Amino acid sequence: RSSWVTGVQTCALPICAKHGKIIMQVFSDFECPYCSRLNPTIAQILEKFGKNVKIVWHNLPLDFHKKAKLAAEASMEVYKQKGDTAFWKYHDKLFENQRALDRADLEKYAEELGCDMTKFKEALDNHTHAAAVEADMAIAQKAGIRGTPAAVINGYFVSGAQGFGAFKKVIKLAEADLKAGKK
Repeated sequence: RSSWVTGVQTCALPICAKHGKIIMQVFSDFECPYCSRLNPTIAQILEKFGKNVKIVWHNLPLDFHKKAKLAAEASMEVYKQKGDTAFWKYHDKLFENQRALDRADLEKYAEELGCDMTKFKEALDNHTHAAAVEADMAIAQKAGIRGTPAAVINGYFVSGAQGFGAFKKVIKLAEADLKAGKK
């Protein structure tokens, strides 16, 4: 079980497919080109495994991506104001526009989703969600995750923008563990 990761936890984070017993925690950076390649794979996972997989988002902005941390904070404000569905729409918009992540762009995307722009701008000005982003980064560090994208599926670690086949294999391992009474 060299791929087994401990110390990763779920908390009040954006979730897609809320009721699955298989939990896929995604660690990602909005400015990372490899992270954007994971989105079609996540869509395939949800299509194939539907309600069996819960996707939990963790922000892991890398130091050398200068716009990623503010983008992460902005995404958390969208989540706070509008919930899971709006978060995932904002998430998709950021990845579709990775070369346009300046503050004005982040504001424009939030306005398109109907966010309260006074609160949104205040949250960015005051770095209201910086602690939440840093908490995600600490979770990744504790689990030994150093790069993006990364995923932990019921304790199994998947590194990089792997294709659907790699994730399917790990999800099948997690399903077998659940059937055998393992967590």
